Amino acid sequence: MRKLMFALLFCSLILAQSGKLNITFDPRVELLGIVEILAQHESSADKIFSADNQYLQSVENSFSKFKNHPAVDELKKLHLNGMNTDLLVKFMLHLSAPPKLELKYPLNDLFTGIPEDEAGEKKNMLISWLNNVRDFSEKSGFIKFYDQKSEFYQEIGMPLIKTLEAMDIIPPLEKFFGISKNEYNLILTPLFMGGYTAEIEEDKCFLIIGPTRNEDNLPHFCLHRTPPYVRQQFAYFFIQPMVDNHWEAFSKSSTLFHPIDDIMRKQGIPDWKNCVYWHLIYAAVNTAKENGLQRELDIISNVKFGFIYLLEIMDLIEISYLTNRDKYDTFANFLPTIARHLEDISNIPSDDFSDRISARVTATTSDLWKSAEENCKKLSYSDITLLLSLDIQSYPKQAENVFRCFMGTHSRDDEHYWMTQYQLGKVKYFQGELDSAEQIFNQYLKYQPQGEMASGAFWRLGQIKQQKGNYNEAKQLYEHALRIDPNLLQAKNSLNELLEIMEKE
Repeated sequence: MRKLMFALLFCSLILAQSGKLNITFDPRVELLGIVEILAQHESSADKIFSADNQYLQSVENSFSKFKNHPAVDELKKLHLNGMNTDLLVKFMLHLSAPPKLELKYPLNDLFTGIPEDEAGEKKNMLISWLNNVRDFSEKSGFIKFYDQKSEFYQEIGMPLIKTLEAMDIIPPLEKFFGISKNEYNLILTPLFMGGYTAEIEEDKCFLIIGPTRNEDNLPHFCLHRTPPYVRQQFAYFFIQPMVDNHWEAFSKSSTLFHPIDDIMRKQGIPDWKNCVYWHLIYAAVNTAKENGLQRELDIISNVKFGFIYLLEIMDLIEISYLTNRDKYDTFANFLPTIARHLEDISNIPSDDFSDRISARVTATTSDLWKSAEENCKKLSYSDITLLLSLDIQSYPKQAENVFRCFMGTHSRDDEHYWMTQYQLGKVKYFQGELDSAEQIFNQYLKYQPQGEMASGAFWRLGQIKQQKGNYNEAKQLYEHALRIDPNLLQAKNSLNELLEIMEKE
């Protein structure tokens, strides 16, 4: 569980004035963070807060007596009605700073793609919650608490600035886009993972990043995940105004949204304009990376998540933009070329284009497995994770070779060894080698009974038993998987299907 309960945003304090990279804070989202933590716990305050964390102790002293406030109770209801933290963060961005907490912008854009009656109900719930958050802020003395913590915010912000500057994230993007800005402002949200864009001012870039945990007095930033989000949000800052300025040209290919509209909306991308933003963002971020397995895996992963025009755009960028920088000194000057290419694609029958992309993905996937086999001793577990997003069922032998090679370079004391063994069990299952898969899953559970994949291992064993006709054993294994993880949908579905089969026999 994440213990850090502050989220900091937008314009109230700038930490580092020198150089291009700044940290900004805002009381609005920190207020949400405190209410969020109180809403996550039904237990007493002494179990909510960490005894070894000075900041959390300060929060306890100031706010634990408000854990039954209506703002906390209503936040629980919001979560139960499907309004996750991401939506609430965006909602807070629409508010003026405390203590007034008045609506600053219309809420309509928060509910794109949601049926009108459902959107209206959720708006009413949010506004009711807002009134109670205002009351919470005033009665708890939140603003005074926030003002007293400025030194703490500086303490946690400076190490992150130095770390991100050392990672050289901004210069490659500036080089790619041919644009340099006066300053870049990071907005910390330690409670929430992911990135959000806030208001964009001329020559400034505002985005939100966050660590995953706080085990002592300072946060431990999850830097293996954070840099991609940071790159994407910086790229968004560059891309958005460029696309807006050329939107008339891009709108001519709007029919390209239809084949992928469902998968895009599930990712919070409601229309063709936003779809263009993110195709270009992924193209820019991936092009700026060094060539190699990681880059190719990221590209194919993006395509498999619905960004099917990415390969075409990247080909165009590499062939025409990067080799003609004297002609296209900025990426904005190259956008009309991309817009024309997308318009040309929109005139290709969708089935023909899908076949073209499928053939490209298949060929690239085959090359990636070959490359992974050749470099298996150099792979990290993050590489293994990315490989899992590829088509394993069509390449089971290559996957087995890569996973066994990875395990051969890691100790059994390393959790990644066992997580990879679990994936190896899946490969053997896909190959139809049920006895071998069963042995691998049982060995995983012997050494990792509380492991991250334990519920999945019991579910997989249940599938094996069911295929062998041992229905009673399969039923027990599905039930055991659900005792470990009651929300494991695969186990629920498998158990229900098995019960129907057993009733008929």
